[in-house]
Amino acid sequence: MILAANVRTAGDVSVIDLDGRITLGTATALFSDTMAEVAASDRKNVLMNFEKVSYVDSTGLGLLSKVYLEITKGGGAVKVRNPQPRIRDLLRTTPLHRVVTFEGEDEVVRSFGPAA
Repeated sequence: MILAANVRTAGDVSVIDLDGRITLGTATALFSDTMAEVAASDRKNVLMNFEKVSYVDSTGLGLLSKVYLEITKGGGAVKVRNPQPRIRDLLRTTPLHRVVTFEGEDEVVRSFGPAA
């Protein structure tokens, strides 16, 4: 399945709903474009909803790690919500393992703290 990404806002948080596979090729390009759109906004905090992501390959994993580092270096925060068990295990090999959550979206958005 090709990756689909929908960016929306919840307070001062950019929420990215992902659906499909984050792999080398078209999906990686779409994900990169989506993250560029988020970076251009005035919101520093990002919640990536992985509930419908079925697979991440090594290229996708590298891209996710790069996005995490860029956002946190810029003073923002990243959280990954509801990854599938296999993807959660894969994320444990990256800095993203610290930001995986299974809370509801409202709770996760509030956990970023008050709007700046």
